Amino acid sequence: SILYGQMEPGGIINLVSKKPLPNPFREAELQVGSFDLVRPRIDISGPLTDSGNLLYRLNALYKYERSFRDFDTPQNRASTAPALAWKIGDRTELLMNLEYIYQNSFADFGITKFGSGVAPIPRERVINNPDDSVTTNYLSLGYGLDHQLNENWKLRNGFRYIRYT
Repeated sequence: SILYGQMEPGGIINLVSKKPLPNPFREAELQVGSFDLVRPRIDISGPLTDSGNLLYRLNALYKYERSFRDFDTPQNRASTAPALAWKIGDRTELLMNLEYIYQNSFADFGITKFGSGVAPIPRERVINNPDDSVTTNYLSLGYGLDHQLNENWKLRNGFRYIRYT
């Protein structure tokens, strides 16, 4: 069970994806910092048609960072999450979304235990091979179809495909 197990996200968490907005929305952010951190991000949304029955949203992010530890491999992360909402009729709406994440980063296994505490070595030291890295590819795509039968009943159908390597 991912609800209570050690798989990500773990615990009891309600993940909610950002949905397309009916009014134009634009947001951009750039973070820079220590250890060569560069992290640009965008979030844009709005209608694709004059009638407003087709909406879009795009979130995208890139991150590059070196570790404070003595790793040779920097962390690279790129993600995109486009979504499309189609108001088919007065009572029917289809939401399609995709999320893709690529990450290549250093393999950090922490500092080893020594006696009843942490080994007395500098925290910058890497105890595994400094060239070790972990590459992650995550793809999630799906849809949600809602149809309001009457004021009391709604029919919902959804599908989600996830591939994680």
